[in-house]
Amino acid sequence: MLAGPPLVYVALGGHLLWGFLAAGLAAVAARASLGRRALGVVMVAALAGSFAALGRTGDVVFAHLHNAIAVLLWWAWRPRTSRLHWLPLALMVAASVFLVSDAALSAVRASGGLQWFGGGMGPEYQVWRLSPGVGPEWALRLVLLFCFAQTIHYGVWLGLLPDEDRDRATPPTYRARWAGLQADMGRPLLWAAIAVAVALALWAARDLMAACHGYFRMARFHGHLELCAAALLLLEGGSRDLRDGAGANEHV
Repeated sequence: MLAGPPLVYVALGGHLLWGFLAAGLAAVAARASLGRRALGVVMVAALAGSFAALGRTGDVVFAHLHNAIAVLLWWAWRPRTSRLHWLPLALMVAASVFLVSDAALSAVRASGGLQWFGGGMGPEYQVWRLSPGVGPEWALRLVLLFCFAQTIHYGVWLGLLPDEDRDRATPPTYRARWAGLQADMGRPLLWAAIAVAVALALWAARDLMAACHGYFRMARFHGHLELCAAALLLLEGGSRDLRDGAGANEHV
């Protein structure tokens, strides 16, 4: 309830800094000692000050950096009993390094991939949106890196974290996934989300550029929502600590 109003304001077009206020309020409400909560608020305030100093560039920088938040949350989500999780992290870093290299830029140009786009959203537009003020060679590389990082970002939220949070090791059926969504979100919110997704798809079919602007303007808040989750995870401890605490409370 504390973090919600600032997040909604950011989704409606409010300034980036209001999202940091939401993360700070989440830290205030964390189930942790007063000292840890105060430290969390100070850390969020320092982040907010850093982005405030960037001015209008802060939105672009935050868009790039927020892709890493999901990966960091996955890494810190629960204690690891082996080192196998370092393998996908190493592959991600290697792919990211490749995408900002001369070889990747040459491969993309040679394949003709930069010629496949619609609605006026070609390389020039993406450079203007995702790497303004950067030299032409590095600007395009940052666009490629952002596209890759986005796939990892959503892959973590839609696949890795939900799968790791399940008690069963076997993949669920579609019916089980649907039941899980209803249990997590509630039926009204789930159907509202589906309606928004359908409306966005219809909007994109009519005017891709306008739908793109509308979506990203609305979706800005989710990076700060991830900051709220990171603040709670940092201050309250990992998921194992929360589950043990919940179990102890239920036993009492």
